[in-house]
Amino acid sequence: MKRLLALVLLCACGGGRPRGPMSDGERMYLAKCTSCHAAYEPAERTRVKWVDAIDEMEAKKKVHLAPEERALILTYLTGSPAGAADSADARTNPVAPKR
Repeated sequence: MKRLLALVLLCACGGGRPRGPMSDGERMYLAKCTSCHAAYEPAERTRVKWVDAIDEMEAKKKVHLAPEERALILTYLTGSPAGAADSADARTNPVAPKR
């Protein structure tokens, strides 16, 4: 009986479907951006807002990102290494793709 209860509890904590492998961008995002706050889903912000958030964190010296790290993180969050490829694209397709 105890084994059955333990198995049920273990399965309940699994969170549902299994996750796929993590991308380099997701791994970099988790390493650099979650030491001070919880991770956000990419679709929670627009492309422009992600770029603004990263710019703000760098300006406040909350994080230092090498250009390659920034590109990886923005690719994970927005689908583009520059965040919003251009402002027209960001306005017509404001939500980051779900990953």
